Amino acid sequence: MIEQDYDSTDIWDEDDIYLVDNKDSSDSSILNREWERRHSQFHTMGFRDGITAGKEASAQEGFNHGFMQSASAGYSWGLVRGISRHGTRLV
Repeated sequence: MIEQDYDSTDIWDEDDIYLVDNKDSSDSSILNREWERRHSQFHTMGFRDGITAGKEASAQEGFNHGFMQSASAGYSWGLVRGISRHGTRLV
């Protein structure tokens, strides 16, 4: 068994980071960086997709509401114009 000096001020155990220098740690480091990059990329894509879907749903809801209001108002306005233009009375 190899004894190592214990440094109580080294709370992050930083000296041991430089002792590991093999292919496995290099591969692991590359995989971790790739995972972080992909995670960030897909997180951003998901956020954008969510915003787009929210905007579309909100726009459609607003259109439906506005269409109902305008159809009623348009019908009433059409009756007023028709009566005033033709001078006839609707029963």
